[in-house]
Amino acid sequence: MMKKGLLAAFFMFVMIVPESQALFFSYPRDGRFKQQPIRTDFWYYNGGSEWTIQAPDKWQHMMGSFASSELLSTVVDDKLAGGIVFGLGLLKEVEDGMREGWSVRDVLMDAAGVGASLVNNEKYKLWCDWKDDYVQLKVSIALK
Repeated sequence: MMKKGLLAAFFMFVMIVPESQALFFSYPRDGRFKQQPIRTDFWYYNGGSEWTIQAPDKWQHMMGSFASSELLSTVVDDKLAGGIVFGLGLLKEVEDGMREGWSVRDVLMDAAGVGASLVNNEKYKLWCDWKDDYVQLKVSIALK
């Protein structure tokens, strides 16, 4: 019970005290809420400057939501954990909307990660995989 209280207090603190959000969201905002155009909403994030990172951004969204939902479900109900994780993903997209623009693909992959956490069992498995130039959503069904 104490773990639930500490977790709830942390999230309430971050939501209520705007200055604490700078720890998580330090990018400059332009004051307008906007959507990122699909043509610039890449499946891979390409970093720049001194070193270049090519990371599967949408894979990170799905697997991050999946792992967060799985971990949180050890403390609270599975559906509540999924709702909290998806809600935090939406809040992050709202924050992104005030900077470079929110992403439809990010929201869909967050939902896929939470959904995978809720439906994965011995019979059904849903996961995301990636190669050099593509991201795959995979489903397996046991016939036994």
